[in-house]
Amino acid sequence: MAPIAYGILLLALMPLAVLRRDAVLAAAVAGACLMAAVLYGAPPAPPRIAAADPLTLMTWNLHGETAGGVGLQAALARWDPDVVVMPEAVPNAAAAFGTDMQTMHHADAATPPGILLATRLPILSSGVLDTPEGAWDRPRAIWLTLDTGGRALTFVGVHLSVPFPVTSLPCPYCPSLRDQQVVALAAFAGERQAAGEAVVVAGDLNLTEREVAYRDLADLTDVARGGTWRPLAISWLPPVLRLDYVLTGPDITVDSTEVDCTVSSSDHCVVVVRLAVP
Repeated sequence: MAPIAYGILLLALMPLAVLRRDAVLAAAVAGACLMAAVLYGAPPAPPRIAAADPLTLMTWNLHGETAGGVGLQAALARWDPDVVVMPEAVPNAAAAFGTDMQTMHHADAATPPGILLATRLPILSSGVLDTPEGAWDRPRAIWLTLDTGGRALTFVGVHLSVPFPVTSLPCPYCPSLRDQQVVALAAFAGERQAAGEAVVVAGDLNLTEREVAYRDLADLTDVARGGTWRPLAISWLPPVLRLDYVLTGPDITVDSTEVDCTVSSSDHCVVVVRLAVP
């Protein structure tokens, strides 16, 4: 069974165990949750190489919260990112960025209230990944080609389809649309790398590394590990799945990565990566 569906099943069983006052069932569910936490633990991250003059990249799904309610100002002050992608970002999130940052809010992209991208690097070009046509129900991957002072960097901010949409019923888990988007994303990254550009993909892929579709991203390096999503927007609740990623081309060096799940009440954790483009 797919990891996301498995996690939902466990959560559904827990209140049933409480209502029935069934100690055996409760113990079984608790044991399954513990096993899931162990099995879904991320494999060791690839070795990192110290990066000269690193760029700081942040991805954070704001869960539709206001900038003040989610603690965005404090997070930006803490990490001072150069490039940002924020799925489910309300329009007032742009006001939290300094005047040195260009912000672009795509209200029609992915899950409402849309995707916000921000950068302090000069933008050479931008666009929306919309090919092949059948893979995209709406804009879900926004790209910027940035001037790093050396090699051009194409940054793709994403929020892919949920693999169990209501429209798929009675199928409880139908990831085919999301999987097509993963393939399209990988192909776009390959095209950009073949054109001589450095590539970084970041955001909420609605995908775990235990699924078959994850293999389609094998030509990119998965640089940030650890759980990033919890079923409720409660700051003290630990993450149970990894849905948020930073993926880079093979020639990008990574100085450090950080996943912080304590900063706010979003159901997603902040992922911060410091990297350098050759």
